[in-house]
Amino acid sequence: MSIPSDAFVDNEGSFTSQLPVPKGTQIILSMSDATGPLSGGTSDLLTVGDTQTERICNTTLPTNDFFFTTAGALEQCKPYPFTLYTDAVLPLTIYGYVPNGFESFVLNPPPEPSYTWIANLKAQTRVAFTVMDSQGRRGGTDVLNTVLPSKDSSCLSPGTDSSSSQSVLTPASITNPSSSPSSSSPPPSSSTTTTVENSVSLSTGAIAGIAVGGAAICILIIAAIWYFCRRRSTRNIGHTKSFPIHPFIYTDSSQPMSSKPFKTPLHPPHPLTDAAQESGSSFTPTLTTAATGSNGGAGATQGGQSGFIIHHDIDEVMPPMELPPQYSERRAPIQGMSQYSSPASSGFLAPPYSPFIPS
Repeated sequence: MSIPSDAFVDNEGSFTSQLPVPKGTQIILSMSDATGPLSGGTSDLLTVGDTQTERICNTTLPTNDFFFTTAGALEQCKPYPFTLYTDAVLPLTIYGYVPNGFESFVLNPPPEPSYTWIANLKAQTRVAFTVMDSQGRRGGTDVLNTVLPSKDSSCLSPGTDSSSSQSVLTPASITNPSSSPSSSSPPPSSSTTTTVENSVSLSTGAIAGIAVGGAAICILIIAAIWYFCRRRSTRNIGHTKSFPIHPFIYTDSSQPMSSKPFKTPLHPPHPLTDAAQESGSSFTPTLTTAATGSNGGAGATQGGQSGFIIHHDIDEVMPPMELPPQYSERRAPIQGMSQYSSPASSGFLAPPYSPFIPS
């Protein structure tokens, strides 16, 4: 359709027209001005809805004056042929509509019975072709095709990504289609070109694999830390040395104190041995199972009491203490031998010896 020049003044204005297309038909709109065809950009793929004004118009689509055929697959930088347009008045004009942007283009093939175009479009680009002959007759519009990827990118301009983010649609033909998608041929005279980056997303399987791998790595790290800590702890236990144990007799403080000296000689005492030397010898007490003692000369004998062994650090062992001698009232000490007498209540048994009695 044509827009009258008085509809816009100083680049401002509007234009409204009926759309003689039946409901449910998919269409693409593109605008051209005096600067060239398709210079105003191209709309996205649109679907005609129901009328909103209750107006009635003829929605019968016009028939094509001739037809054309495309053969093969539309691949990036590969040949794509246009053939079988025998009823057209040459030369042809081929319009390539790329939805939603300014990448639409026009091809002007030579006046020959077939034409092969090199598809210089990025992979995943959507495009639909309309063919007209030199007398303005319509040859129809092909279906919306998607450029397939290929290893060849020599036809693309430098710095252009070989893929596009445009999604793949499979719409119905705009008018009577003459054929199905196919191959390619030489560069077109394009209006404006824009580059769109391809969006990449991870699949569900890839995300699951990454999650499982990360969990396995965490488990291995935890197991390694546990192993080295246990190994280090085992080494420390192996290098620990046990110190010698020096037991000593624990005496219950509630029991009455012994009235005899608390000392045990290592060797049998000699009558001439000084008591101070004897008390300075090594203190190695022996655990007794029973003890007898006197309390204030009452002569009462106490039953056997259990002994206790308490282990102390070697630096905390106390030297033996010598208490002043005390004697039972029942028997007087032998003259000259009181310092060597064995205490009956100490719980220790001194080795037997022959006392020296002065005459």
